[in-house]
Amino acid sequence: MFLFSRQAVLSGPPAETMAWASEIRAYASDKIDNEIALWSVGFGAPVGSVGWAMRVGGLADVAANGQKLLSDDGYHTLLAKGADYMVAPPEDTLLSPVHGEFGEASPPVGSVASITSASISGKISEAIGWGVEVAQLVEGITGVPVMVGTSGYGNFMQVVWIGVAADAAAADAQNEKVTSSADYMNKVDGAHGLFLPGSANRTVLTRVD
Repeated sequence: MFLFSRQAVLSGPPAETMAWASEIRAYASDKIDNEIALWSVGFGAPVGSVGWAMRVGGLADVAANGQKLLSDDGYHTLLAKGADYMVAPPEDTLLSPVHGEFGEASPPVGSVASITSASISGKISEAIGWGVEVAQLVEGITGVPVMVGTSGYGNFMQVVWIGVAADAAAADAQNEKVTSSADYMNKVDGAHGLFLPGSANRTVLTRVD
């Protein structure tokens, strides 16, 4: 199972932009008969950033879903409705799991996801191996699964770590456990040379629909 996501930065009154983002989420989800989750970015990306995400079987699944929507007049009407909200064209990503499972369904509304990413500097197997090890360490510290994936398109060979908490309070508690762990800090120090300097980024998102 792969994780497909579409990120966009929306500009305008939040009541309007989020209502549109929810409307097109519901419409597309119904048309392709697949659960799509809408996430709002809180930190780590421009204000107004949102993401639509769903589990897919692979490229063929993405293409089949896309064909259903591109041949649907109602979907095009919704795209036109939201054109003025778009700061720039949205960007799609497709993550392949290397540790953990993306699962069949998205976390419930209200869940908070912490997503960390970094671009490999060249030592691919070593970097991915370290990425799995640090995920397993965090799992041991927090008791919460951490999914690790790689992106084969766009930012090629980017490693992505995804941890999901039940809510903001749970996310705070997990973060406190991790940042106060000497083992975690030592493990992070061991990443030197595995990833491109300045490529690491962390975002926090909340599922809103």
